[in-house]
Amino acid sequence: MNPARLLREVGMMKRVLFLAALFLGVIASGASPVTAQMEFGAEAMFGSETDAGLGARLQLPLGTEIPLDFQGGFNLFFPDGPAEYWEINGNLWYTIPTSGSTNVEPYAGGGINLGHASVSGFSNTDIGLNLGGGARFIFENTTPFVEARFVIGGAEQFVIGAGVLFGG
Repeated sequence: MNPARLLREVGMMKRVLFLAALFLGVIASGASPVTAQMEFGAEAMFGSETDAGLGARLQLPLGTEIPLDFQGGFNLFFPDGPAEYWEINGNLWYTIPTSGSTNVEPYAGGGINLGHASVSGFSNTDIGLNLGGGARFIFENTTPFVEARFVIGGAEQFVIGAGVLFGG
């Protein structure tokens, strides 16, 4: 590995660690034990540039006056050919208020996308911005969801997905 590339990757890791610490600080400062009920689950998705993928997701209500949730996840995509692609996402989702009693919660927001691609011994890691939204379907112990997001920078793609969260 050449020294310039090593310095770029170390710089990238410092930025990722800083962003992770920032998100954890937001969670720690805003979440109260009474209101914060962590959910975790799995999802399947399709990316316009990276094909089908599977992922794991963690969601935590921040317990603030504004209905915000932190969502973190890891997605592994399966592009055609010898390429490999994975991403780590950290998003803040705003739950859009609805009138009446319904078990559907629409949401919108965005966050950070860290994508890593590799092919034939070459690799690249980029940071991008997620912008999107979806809907959660609230049931007693499970929360299915559907979602769409644009990744601006990094993979530069449109991703649609669906999954289910447990523990809420």
